[in-house]
Amino acid sequence: MEKRKQPKPGGEPDPWPEFARIASEGARALGVFLGEEPIRLLALHARELLIWNARLNLTAVADPQEMAALHYADSLAPAPWLRHGAAVLDLGAGGGFPGVPLAVARPDISMTLLDSARKKTSFLAHTAALMGLKNVRAVQARAEEAVLKGLGGQDAVVSRAVADLALLWRLAEPLLVPGGALWAMKGPRAREEAEELARASGPGIARVEFLPYALPEREETRFLVVVEKAG
Repeated sequence: MEKRKQPKPGGEPDPWPEFARIASEGARALGVFLGEEPIRLLALHARELLIWNARLNLTAVADPQEMAALHYADSLAPAPWLRHGAAVLDLGAGGGFPGVPLAVARPDISMTLLDSARKKTSFLAHTAALMGLKNVRAVQARAEEAVLKGLGGQDAVVSRAVADLALLWRLAEPLLVPGGALWAMKGPRAREEAEELARASGPGIARVEFLPYALPEREETRFLVVVEKAG
């Protein structure tokens, strides 16, 4: 039975209980079990995102229920697969996806949120402090400058809705330790992009793997594409 939305005092339904339900169910479908506190933190991030969005254009999706599926659940796809205590870098973090939800779901990992826009990293630093995320730092730099900024040695680089795989790999490979991997959330063109990557890349790739998944209340199949750096 479909859950009823609780009305606000003015008669409009409160979207945040549905945000919590969709985010929680989406996470569970991926093998990630979020308690009450992690869901509260994701909702806190979402509220701040909407407040800052008017100035920074952080997201084109402004409905909390849509955000729960398209941003938060989607961002959690790599969560079950990252090794315990991994050093992870979010390449082109923007409003914090996928890095912030991953850091909430996996407090054992160390998350670096990298973005070239200072206003966006200011938002990320502010929100991480507000959420009390001790495992998160925001760094303002172009991806091409990240190694010079001392951001090499990552176990994983994660990215969502930033660029095609060939470009992502070119940016991610110098940041990864041997055996580390790029984890990219992709749509229907995932395999086509992987073929382009194979044509453009050198011998530095150990394997490419596709892990299909679905978002709550969506029909489109998504793919978590894993590109592992050769040892």
